[in-house]
Amino acid sequence: MRRHRSAFTLFELLVIIAIAAILFALLLPAIMKVRTASNRIKCANNLHQIGIALHGYHDATNKFPVGLWNLRASGKQGATTDPYPFNHKYDWLSWLALITPYLEQDNIWRQTESMEIPGSQPAPATRYYSNLGFQAEMDTFYPWDRSPQGVQRYFGLATAIPTYSCAEDARPKSSMVHGLNVAFTSYLGVSGVDSFCDWSVNGPPPERFADAYKTVSALHPAKSLGGLHGSNKFDWTLMNREEPVSFRGLRIGDVVDGTSNTLFVGERPPSDKLTLGWWFAGAGASGMGDGDVVLGTNDLNLQIDPAPEIAACPKGPYQYGPGSINNECDQFHFWSMHAGGANWLYMDASVHFLSYTVSPTDIIPKMATYNGGEVFTAP
Repeated sequence: MRRHRSAFTLFELLVIIAIAAILFALLLPAIMKVRTASNRIKCANNLHQIGIALHGYHDATNKFPVGLWNLRASGKQGATTDPYPFNHKYDWLSWLALITPYLEQDNIWRQTESMEIPGSQPAPATRYYSNLGFQAEMDTFYPWDRSPQGVQRYFGLATAIPTYSCAEDARPKSSMVHGLNVAFTSYLGVSGVDSFCDWSVNGPPPERFADAYKTVSALHPAKSLGGLHGSNKFDWTLMNREEPVSFRGLRIGDVVDGTSNTLFVGERPPSDKLTLGWWFAGAGASGMGDGDVVLGTNDLNLQIDPAPEIAACPKGPYQYGPGSINNECDQFHFWSMHAGGANWLYMDASVHFLSYTVSPTDIIPKMATYNGGEVFTAP
């Protein structure tokens, strides 16, 4: 009579476990590689959707959005036909906020517009502008406003939009920062070689920035700009923005360097402290949106940000290359959480992965401007 075995012996079980562990160890790198490749594709698709939305905005308005409506509050009407106290009712809103209707985020946009109307309810909780001596009506446009109970007036500030976050970044897409619930972006508009290249007539920069800006200026002798920069020039005398509106959006016809050769949006994850990268309305490190919603490919740090960890970063210029979320200073240059490079959206809505080996002081700055007239071989 044949006996049937009822179980594995301990030795056989150990052998099976050892074999399974070896197979798992062999398969794990392949699984991680597939996951990483999948995240990179998802990230590229996000940028493509953003590109389509930017062109949808252009089709509707005959121009691309400004990188940031960053007019300096002056308390008086500017020399424009806009019926708002400081030239535009969307002050401080970013290009990412302006294209929400073209990303099927109509509810965010409708709520934003209803809160931007003077006298809308609820009334402003923070008398930010009136406390500074400006018109009380300006308080209506303060996008970081919250009530004493912590209720925020603008849904967009706290709303995480999946299209604005790279899948390779597994962190929460929104968080409490300085008492506000803030949502973040992995993608920043290209403002040019730097965020200050289109300074006002009161330039040049102060002496302490002379060396840094001399290096940056050599990369764009014509002071040409990128496709997404702030609405206002930077006044080096004031270390602030000028009062008149100097930019209202770029038209495709203005892109004389060619839309297929010009960078539009690039990757840059926020740091662990989440100081920058606020997608809805980001003033940036110096009021130009820099590091929040736009960034120059070789940007400067004016060291005037109230966050000490940002003000302590070197003046720069910074350049495209690897970074880390643990380094606050890496928020001043484009980089990604992908290995070897980052995805970039071009102005023709195509997406390309550019290696860190692409020259950050030659090719990248030439691709950052739309009217520089540079000659180069695209990577």
